[in-house]
Amino acid sequence: MAEPGRVAYKFGMSRQHRGRKGDPADEPFSLDGGETLGSRVVRLQHLMFEELYRLFRLEVSDPRLQDVVPTSLELSPDLRNAKVMFAMRKPPEESKAARAQKTPGEKRQVVEAQLKLVMQSLQKVTPFLRVRLADGVMMKRLPDLHFHRDRLAEASLRAADVMTKERMKAAQKAPVSDEAEAPDDAEAHSEP
Repeated sequence: MAEPGRVAYKFGMSRQHRGRKGDPADEPFSLDGGETLGSRVVRLQHLMFEELYRLFRLEVSDPRLQDVVPTSLELSPDLRNAKVMFAMRKPPEESKAARAQKTPGEKRQVVEAQLKLVMQSLQKVTPFLRVRLADGVMMKRLPDLHFHRDRLAEASLRAADVMTKERMKAAQKAPVSDEAEAPDDAEAHSEP
């Protein structure tokens, strides 16, 4: 029978099965390793990124941040931290001050100093961004914003700028040649 202080279980159920997870092989199959974010977190990420992008475009007035563009936002699973990736339209490596330096060491120092100014400016504007995000996103606790430079996005921005400039040049040249071809097209349509 049962010893004093112990409960006898019916139906052969042992104590180890109550409230504990069993063998991992008994768990339902899933390709999800438990590390993916739920749909709520994905929606919050998207909403926060849109609002942050709007704030940088319209409300951040610091001249040191005029070239900063947020590229993505990742929330931690516990929603306490947000990793904000940003790119710079005009990277410090391509600035006139960096180009004016003669040695690579001097150039690196100038670039690091400019990046440090941008990071300090981002730290200064973070409280303002959090307050404005709180107005746009209803959350119990808004995550802390951590800014990181996205060099891949910077390369994409530079490539897009080059493509835009080339299209503009082609568009300026194209109307001149279209006017020359226009009479030929008019003659071709009037013949039949």
